[in-house]
Amino acid sequence: MQVTFGSLIAACARARDATRALQVFEEMQEVGVAPSIVVYHALLVGLGRAGRFEEAVELYRNEMMNHEDVECRPTKATLSIMFDVCLGRDGAEAALAAAAGAR
Repeated sequence: MQVTFGSLIAACARARDATRALQVFEEMQEVGVAPSIVVYHALLVGLGRAGRFEEAVELYRNEMMNHEDVECRPTKATLSIMFDVCLGRDGAEAALAAAAGAR
């Protein structure tokens, strides 16, 4: 089921429909399906494409940084996605601020 939910979130991201992507993410958790790093990445991309930068940074800091599953913690790919997300808003300053939370 994780792949199905991940595919739905990725489709929402491509459509710049972050509201629906977040709804699918919540539904996924409600039925007991744990998100993977791929799902988190799709959600970050969706939030970034929709211009919802603060929510992307919040997801990164609050959900991913301290995730109980080490496999869901930020990777180099996550940082690359966050950099791309933040470039849409404040550029490098926003990306550096997000990375500062990783220390």
